[in-house]
Amino acid sequence: MSGAPSKEFDAADDRPLFDRQPRESDQSFAGFVAYRDLGPSRSTEKAAQVVGKSHGHCQNICTRWGWRQRAAAWDRELDKKKRAEDLAAIGQMRRRHLKLSEGMQRLALLELEKLLTVAEKKGSAGQLTSGDITKLVEAATKIDRLNYEMPSEIIEERGGMTEAERDARIAQLQAVLQDSDE
Repeated sequence: MSGAPSKEFDAADDRPLFDRQPRESDQSFAGFVAYRDLGPSRSTEKAAQVVGKSHGHCQNICTRWGWRQRAAAWDRELDKKKRAEDLAAIGQMRRRHLKLSEGMQRLALLELEKLLTVAEKKGSAGQLTSGDITKLVEAATKIDRLNYEMPSEIIEERGGMTEAERDARIAQLQAVLQDSDE
């Protein structure tokens, strides 16, 4: 058997290939559904076991009704739906992240205003330290930038540095970061 659909199978009909086809019997369509729903590891042998028919019978109706072509169309349809769901989920995630970022920025601004007020009055400080506020603003800004697919960091590659010079520069930057945390 060549595996090509028989002349009885007419893919020119407007209905999706994975739907029941004109003149396709209930039994033949049930066999196709069993085959289709087996997923990537599908075979006529497995479909025959599911519907309780001989392997030879399933091979014949597979060829007659274009199961392989129709199952491939089904797989494409599922993939299309999955991609649409994924894009919708990404959109929802972005909206959540932006809302979170905006809240973090509002909180940082409120705490910064408290610190400024306290500094002017020389009284007690707010609950967040200036280092906490800086980290909060940086995190919120990073979320904003990532949501708009903008770089969240600027990384400059310096050519011509020796390994020792690079190690010394890294140590210098780490010392600066440690000083800012304290």
